[in-house]
Amino acid sequence: MYGNIFHPGDTYYLEELSNLHVDYLLLPINDTNFGSGFAAMLTNQLQPKAVIPCHYGMYNPPSLWRGGHPVEYLATLVARGYWASLPQTDLLILKPGGKVILSQR
Repeated sequence: MYGNIFHPGDTYYLEELSNLHVDYLLLPINDTNFGSGFAAMLTNQLQPKAVIPCHYGMYNPPSLWRGGHPVEYLATLVARGYWASLPQTDLLILKPGGKVILSQR
């Protein structure tokens, strides 16, 4: 794996985040953090090699008031026209505890 990983943690959108160089973005998409709208906007601004949505599916049964389903995030990327401007970005959807191998392109 080559590149840097950025995980903003339990936070919300801050404009200064949009100026970072990010290769791999681990992004909290639940409503108590970025939510799908700000998560989509930050993804578009950073143009990472890969984005891994996180902070969803953490509760059983699922807690809908926390939001942040990956399908909602992807739908927001598409609806706002961001997905078309992210041809070099892989969207990696993992189950909680899932694994991924990041490799150089």
